[in-house]
Formats: sequence, structure tokens, C-alpha cells
Amino acid sequence: MTKRAFVYLIAGCMLVFICSPALMAQDLNARLRSGVLVQKVDTFMVLTDSTFSMSYIYKGQEKLAFEKSLIRLMNQTIPDIKLRAGMRTLTQYRVFQDSTSKLECGITEYTKSGLDGSLNVLKRPLGESPLAVAINGASSDLRSETGNMAVIIFSDGEDMDKAPIDAARSMKGQYGQRVCIYAVHIGDSDVGFKLLEKVAAEGACGFVVKGDSVVSAQGMADFVEKVFLTSAKPEVDSDGDGVPDSRDKCPGTPAGVSVDRDGCPLDSDRDGVPDYLDKCPDTPAGVQVDRSGCPLDSDGDGVPDYLDKCPDTPRGKKVDKDGCHTEEMKVEREAPAVVDSDGDGVPDAADKCPDTPKGVKVDKDGCPIQEKVRITLDVKFDTGKAVIKPRYHKEIKKLADFMIKYPETKATIEGHTDNVGKEAANVKLSQARADSIKNYLVKKFKIAPSRLEAVGYGPKKPIASNKTADGRQKNRRVEAEIDTVVMKK
Repeated sequence: MTKRAFVYLIAGCMLVFICSPALMAQDLNARLRSGVLVQKVDTFMVLTDSTFSMSYIYKGQEKLAFEKSLIRLMNQTIPDIKLRAGMRTLTQYRVFQDSTSKLECGITEYTKSGLDGSLNVLKRPLGESPLAVAINGASSDLRSETGNMAVIIFSDGEDMDKAPIDAARSMKGQYGQRVCIYAVHIGDSDVGFKLLEKVAAEGACGFVVKGDSVVSAQGMADFVEKVFLTSAKPEVDSDGDGVPDSRDKCPGTPAGVSVDRDGCPLDSDRDGVPDYLDKCPDTPAGVQVDRSGCPLDSDGDGVPDYLDKCPDTPRGKKVDKDGCHTEEMKVEREAPAVVDSDGDGVPDAADKCPDTPKGVKVDKDGCPIQEKVRITLDVKFDTGKAVIKPRYHKEIKKLADFMIKYPETKATIEGHTDNVGKEAANVKLSQARADSIKNYLVKKFKIAPSRLEAVGYGPKKPIASNKTADGRQKNRRVEAEIDTVVMKK
């Protein structure tokens, strides 16, 4: 049977609803009907944050108004699946009264109109943010519910101490693997984002996103899919960059190139030239560059146009640091000494990457030569088991150390089985094996869950014959392979 989850949503909102009438929620029902996605949520609950900091203006409107529009867009995006839902809020209900949390709507059968109507009870924002009280209240609300659970927080994360982190840890201790914690951060407070990030991390299987990333129909569809649904079978990833073809906006990415969530090569300085081709990766914002990603130098004097105070210097003329030719330079009696500031063997005049770190090998333009590094994971399991044997702990630690050393990497953990038993059971077992490795990496080494994807393939990808005991043992495995690109030394 498909594993489903219970979702508890914590959100800051207000009575006024501001949302563009032209924005239409993306329909996820077609992918459900096709079998690509399956339901994993049985119940969810909205817990709204209507405290004073949510009255601040953000992007031309109160943060609560922005937040409430996100809740409504999420409500529109949830596909036609059978759910239960409720709502709890955190606020100060009367002036001079301490902030608290209140169950506004008990858990009942979910309808879009019901959730939409529940938002109308929200009042003007008052008081500080008792998020810990709300999370503890949520733990009590969930006692009579069955299935797995998730907590989703919509909030700015401001005016809070560490108590919400402890409350989330307590909830995780009470419900174990049945609970996941998510958060949607509203506003631009780094402190608030990091607080929500730590709360979500206590759930080990959730994540935090910025509200700006889910304000579009596509962004919210991605969020709803990850919270309420799961893949019934692995999606095709033709270029092997970790982003399925169905979401890959750059499907022909070369092997080994680091990509963003849309499957496109990273462009750190946003100059239009991806990092793996960019010979000047730290170009200032807004500066025009050539096909190599380096600032334009129209007169070829070695001073880029954005720094050149004399942009029309004749070819061959010597210039100063401002790109200007002086009469004194005409009568120089001896050639100046060759300057190589970063000591990479390429003179500054020809060095397109003048700040190369010491010891890094460079090409003829003075730019670092990159090389690909790789690590693999191979863990075997007993028949019908998903328990990690102690002898593989060091093997898993090597993978964790690699991901810590290269924090931009992401890993897909693949679970496999032999062909003994029914295929559906084997797929479920292989998913459990992949999940056990993922959970071990998260809990033991604090690898962010968002960097790990666990996929169960069942008996579909054997590496040995299933006709022998030795072959079947080899097929009962979990594999992971990570490639990344680093500067060569």
C-alpha cells in the first residue's frame, strides 16, 4: 500500500486577501491519474501566525497579506485527493494579554472551501510569536489521527528564541518517522530564515523555502508536490544532472556540471556564462562580458571597459591602471619588469584570472584548471531487511565526508533488491533501504535532507544473476554516486 503522510501546516496570515486574479494554480491531477505521482498525505492542519511582526510591510503589502495569499494558492493547488484538515493560530487575542495559540478549527474532512473559509477568522496581528506553544499544541491535536505527519510553517521566524526548535524536537520524539517538518519563510530576515531552517531540520525529512519561491503557480506546484505527493516510479533524467526531464529547463547539461533546481548550470556571478565555462567567475554584477565570461576590453589595453577611463586608447599604447596613455610612458628607457601578482606563471597583463589561489594549476589565460572528482557508495543488505550493518558505517562516512567537503553536491541514493518475492513488495523494501541510508546521513552527519533523494528500484536493476545466492546477495544493495568539479592543484 502506498505510504501516506499527515501534514500540519503552520502559517502567518491576516484577514485581507491579496493575490493576482490572473494567477491560476497549476493542475497536478493529470500526473496523479497517469500514475507518475501518488498520494502520501492523509491529513493536514493549518496553524496560522498572526503576531505583530507580520504587520510589517514586505514587497508593498503587509507580510500577513502576502502569507495569506500563499495559503490560498496552496489550497487551490492541492489536487483532488481525500484528506482531513484543521487549523490552529498563534497570536495575542486581547491587548495586554500574553500571546498564545488556539485551535480555531478541529481536524475534519478537508474541502477547499472549508480551508478558505477558516482563514476568515484571522484578526489583526498582535503580540510576540509563541511558535513553540503552537507546535506543542499541534502535537496534542494530532494524537487521535493515524498515518504519518508533517509540520509546515508559514512565518517570518522573527521575535523567537530557541524554544520552537526544542518543541519540534519533542514532536519528532513523540511521532518518530511519522512526522516531517516544513517551513515557508516570509520576509527578508536572515535570522528568521535560519531559525525556521533549524526547526525544519528537527523533522529530518522536511525543508524550508522562501515565500518568494512559491508565489508563482510553478513554485507552489513544486512545493505541494513535495509535501503531499511522491513519485510512483523514478522519472527520466536524460542528462543525469539530478533534475528529472519533466522539470529540467536545460536538458542537455554536460555530465558533471553542477546545476540549480531547474537543471541549469550554475552561474554564480550571473553574467550569462555558466560557471563551468566562465574564466572570470567573479565578474561584478551588471558588467558586460565576452563568451568566456570576462569583462569586455574594447581597446585591448588590458583594462576592462567598466574600469577604463580612456576607452579609446590606440592599439599598442601603454596605459596606466585607469587605462590612460601618458607622455611619460613614451620615453621609458627600459622595459618594465614583468608582474605576476598571483604567482601562477602568467603575467598580469595576460592573466584573465588575476586572483588565482596559490598552488592552483592554471591554463594559458591564468585561469584555474578544473578536474572532476567522484565518490561511490555500495552497501549490501540481508534478505528482506533494510537494516544497515555496522561494517558499512565507514563506507557511509566516506560519502558524508565527501558531501561535507563539497557542500554544493547533491546525492541520489538508489535502493535495490533481488527478485525473490513480489515486485511491489521489493520496490517498497528497496525504498526502505534507500531511506535508511538517507536517514543515517541526516541524523549521524547532519547532511541537509534537501541534498539527498532516496529512490527504490526494487529488482529492476540487477548487477548479478538472481539464479545464485551470491548473485542475489550482490543485488540486495544501496548505491550512490556523486560527481563534482573542483580546481586542480
